[in-house]
Order: sequence, then structure tokens, then C-alpha cells
Amino acid sequence: MFKRLVVLFALVLLMAACSEEETEPAAKQEEPETEEAAGPSQEELNEQMKEEATEIDFVEANGGDLSQGTKVKATGEISALDPTGLRGGDFMLSVEEGDGFGVYSVTNLNTVEIPLEEGQTVTVYGTFDGAEEGTSMPMITATIIE
Repeated sequence: MFKRLVVLFALVLLMAACSEEETEPAAKQEEPETEEAAGPSQEELNEQMKEEATEIDFVEANGGDLSQGTKVKATGEISALDPTGLRGGDFMLSVEEGDGFGVYSVTNLNTVEIPLEEGQTVTVYGTFDGAEEGTSMPMITATIIE
């Protein structure tokens, strides 16, 4: 009797495994969004940044009167270039304002890799990121460097 049950159970398993039932096809993958649906292009975002950025004032930034995240623009000379950073390196930017000079710590997140050299005059567009810990130097995260 026990042998018959085992044979019957094996036969049921074999029949289930050999059935002609087709499996459901895998769900279709969604097609990637078109550029129009994905949002503005990088060029459009760069133009928007340039339009919205205001010339940064060193006294205001250094005194803590400028809000973090403010879109800013600064033109000056590269000094203390750290070539190990991303996309050409982070650097300090020396700017002349009124009767004095100011220095910003710039984090380079430029989307286009450009050669940077100490002494080179550049214009950076980005956001003000407050004061650097330890030095209290105003920081700019630059997304555009020209």
C-alpha cells in the first residue's frame, strides 16, 4: 500500500512538472523618458543659474549675513589649487572688492572639465555654503566655471 502511495505521489509530481502551461511573460520594461519629459537640459540649467546668481559681497558673506544656498557669482584669481579634487580640482579664489581683497574656498562641481591653473582669472557661478570649519573662510560650491 505504501509503495502505491509513493508511486502515485511521484506520478503527480511528474505530471505537474511536465504540464504545457505557459508562464506569464516578464513585465515590459518602461521606456526611458524623453528629454522633454525629463526636464530642462544642463545648458538650460546653466543659463538659469547665470541669470539668478548675484555678485557675492565678501563682507556680507564673511560676516554671516548671506544665507546658505544663495545663488552667487564671483570673479577672481585662482590660488592654492588642489588638483586631486573632482573635475580639475578645488581651489581658493582671490577677489578684489572695493579697497580690499577677499578669499573664497571653492568646491569645483563644474559639469565640464576645464583646465585650471594657479593665477588664472575665472568667473564661478554656484551656491554660497557658509563658512569653512576651522578657517571661517566663505565657501562657494561652483557648478559653472568660465
